[in-house]
Amino acid sequence: MKKISMLILTIAVCFAFGSCATPPQTEIAPPPAPPPVVIPPASDPEPPVVVTPPPPPVQEEPPPPPVTEQYRRHSSGIILDGSRTYTVVRLDTLSNIARRMYQDGAYYPLIYLVSSEIIRDVDRIYPNTVLTIPDLAVNMADPTAKAAFNRAALDCAALETSRGRPGTAELLRQRAR
Repeated sequence: MKKISMLILTIAVCFAFGSCATPPQTEIAPPPAPPPVVIPPASDPEPPVVVTPPPPPVQEEPPPPPVTEQYRRHSSGIILDGSRTYTVVRLDTLSNIARRMYQDGAYYPLIYLVSSEIIRDVDRIYPNTVLTIPDLAVNMADPTAKAAFNRAALDCAALETSRGRPGTAELLRQRAR
C-alpha cells in the first residue's frame, strides 16, 4: 500500500510541475505610440509647444489606367472594326488582294492573320473563300495590332525566303519596321 501511495504522490508531483512549466500563451500587443514631446518653455511665460510625431505614411492607390478606345479584336490582336470582306476569285493571291485593298502587296500578312483559320498556306487560296480585310490605317496606328502584324510579316518573310523569293521577303521585313 505504501508503494502505491508513493507512486500516486510521484505522479501528482510530476503532473503539477509539468503543467506549471509552460507559461500561459498571451497575445503580444503592439508597442504604444510614443507620447507627444513637450518642449519646456524658456524664460518666457508662453505656453509649452507640443510636438506630435508625424502620422505613418498612407499608401495611395495607383491611378486607374487611362481610358482607351475599345476595339473588337481578332485573337491575333488585329483590330476588326472597320473591316471589309472579300470573296476570292480565280487566280487571286493574297499579295494581289492586298495590293488592291491597301495599294501595297506587302501587307498581305494582315489579311492572313485574321483569315488564318481559313487559309492554311499563304500561296494557296481558293475561289469563293470569304476573307476579312482589316482596316490598314487603324491597325498600323495601334501598338498591339502593329506588333501582331510585325510578327506575322517576319514569319511570312522567312517563308518567302525559304520558297526562293528574297525580294518579297525583304519587302515584308521593311514593312515590319
